[in-house]
Amino acid sequence: MLPRMIELPLRISYNRYMDQIRSEHLENHTNKTYQERMNQTAPSKFGAIEKHLGENVKLLDFGSGFSPEFIKQVTQTGTHYVAYDVSQIVQSRPERTKTLAMLDRALKPDGTIVIRDWGPGETSSLVTSIEVASEDVNDEVCTWVEALVKNSVISMPTIVCNDNDNPISPYIYKANSQTIYEIMFHAVWGLDSLERESKESYVIVDHLIHKWICAPHGYKITQSQNEFDETYLPHLQKYFKIDSIPWPTKAIYELKKDIINNTLANFIAQLPQ
Repeated sequence: MLPRMIELPLRISYNRYMDQIRSEHLENHTNKTYQERMNQTAPSKFGAIEKHLGENVKLLDFGSGFSPEFIKQVTQTGTHYVAYDVSQIVQSRPERTKTLAMLDRALKPDGTIVIRDWGPGETSSLVTSIEVASEDVNDEVCTWVEALVKNSVISMPTIVCNDNDNPISPYIYKANSQTIYEIMFHAVWGLDSLERESKESYVIVDHLIHKWICAPHGYKITQSQNEFDETYLPHLQKYFKIDSIPWPTKAIYELKKDIINNTLANFIAQLPQ
């Protein structure tokens, strides 16, 4: 069963919201590292939806996570904000289908779906590698890799060896860039978030948007862009030897109902056979 919505009228205090989150045990949402990262990225999350906000607007933040700073920014525009976070059951295909159908029914005819999620861009077939930053974090990164493999998020990457077939330490992982992306942006959360985050894929691309939302529910992508959030760089550098953000940290899509095609499809369906 999906957890209930937490509705946040403008008068609600943020301390009260935090208490609600804690009381419902939404896994790592009260973890200190998680809270800090969510608050760091609040401005970029807000920027993705700012133009849609204002008086008489209702925002359903589905998969909201935990970010009081973001809530404050949204509610200051006069927008009515509803936070909704989900359990692991939406990882299964039947539940994902039901969830997307529910969101489709909840959206107003002229409403907009804004998807902001992890995504490396269209480079997932390239082979690449990443070197762990130090011996101190080598075991921690390895733990993440093992958990992601166990949960079928990735396939086991190659660990580069020396001439004697011994793994170079700290490890150098070699795989397609989608796998490396998953490893990098999962490990950055730290082991306190392992139980929850290791069960989630961090890759979203156009064809998945079309497959799960556009085709079955009659939407079209009206705008898309990649986001490079530099606030992640120092956290990534704790775990990996990199000088800059190698891929987008987020992919952002705006979707609206495809009124023209839906109307035509409905018209054709009503014609005599």
